[in-house]
Amino acid sequence: MAFVPFALALAGGAGASTAAVTAAGTLIAGTAASAIGAGVSAYGSYKQGQIAKDEANYNAAVSKNNAISSMQDAESSAVAGSAEAARIRSRTRRNADSQIAAAAGSGLQVSGSVNDVLLDSYIQGETDALLADYQGRAGAHRSGAEAGNFFNQASQQKRAGKNAARTGKLNAFSTILSQGGNAAMNFASF
Repeated sequence: MAFVPFALALAGGAGASTAAVTAAGTLIAGTAASAIGAGVSAYGSYKQGQIAKDEANYNAAVSKNNAISSMQDAESSAVAGSAEAARIRSRTRRNADSQIAAAAGSGLQVSGSVNDVLLDSYIQGETDALLADYQGRAGAHRSGAEAGNFFNQASQQKRAGKNAARTGKLNAFSTILSQGGNAAMNFASF
């Protein structure tokens, strides 16, 4: 046994009793096991913090991708609203042109009640176009706000990951200190 000479020295030299040598050997083995246990526990605390950090970073990346998707949705909503408004205005002009042609074909002049009908058609068409444009902008605003929320969430998740890694390191250090202190006290009490 490698620790026997050391145990003999601790127990009082070559004339030490077998019980004293066994006690010293047990103390050394116990201290070594305690130190190994402290190391394993410290490493586990450290790894737990690193795993939590990796998980938080992954979640932050997902949130960032969701934010980018929401920003694209916002742009699409705005473009779709503008396109729908343009389509409605174009349809309104075609309908007005058809009404003018029908009135002219009937021998009516574009004045009086015919003019009122045309004006009403234009007003209704523009109202519909403005509503489509507004709905597109409102959708863009909602998606933009959602993107902002996702970016904030990603930032919080990154911070949580850094904190988890820091906590893992602190727990590992604390384990080494407390277990090391316990081992030293046990050894010193011999």
